[in-house]
Amino acid sequence: DADRDGVVDSGEARLPGVTVEIRDASDTVVGVTTTDASGNYSFTGLASGSYTVRVTDTAGVLSGYFPTYERTGGTGGPFDYLEVLDLTGGDLTGVNFGYGQPTPTYVSVSWLKALTSASRKWRSKLCVSVLMP
Repeated sequence: DADRDGVVDSGEARLPGVTVEIRDASDTVVGVTTTDASGNYSFTGLASGSYTVRVTDTAGVLSGYFPTYERTGGTGGPFDYLEVLDLTGGDLTGVNFGYGQPTPTYVSVSWLKALTSASRKWRSKLCVSVLMP
């Protein structure tokens, strides 16, 4: 979710290989899967009831990413990497999680040290410039 809007826009990369688990109402893990090449996941054969889906990312695919979206929290956070679901009404789709990479900030640092002719003292000056991509 490069633009952090909670929508997978064209051109935004999907994240395959992210581990996701589902727990039942007694907090027992009843399924584990990984996202496919399109970043999608699904759990089948679940009985009607309450469940929690949690991103566990055991393979570290999300290393270097930060959360940008959760279904119940939207884009505002705070993010807890899980969603509580009610499947008493049947199947549920669109339980998505968004992740983005930080925008780099480039910093140019230069240090100048010079001997002044008038006072014959060393003078130092630190210059820092922040350059946005």
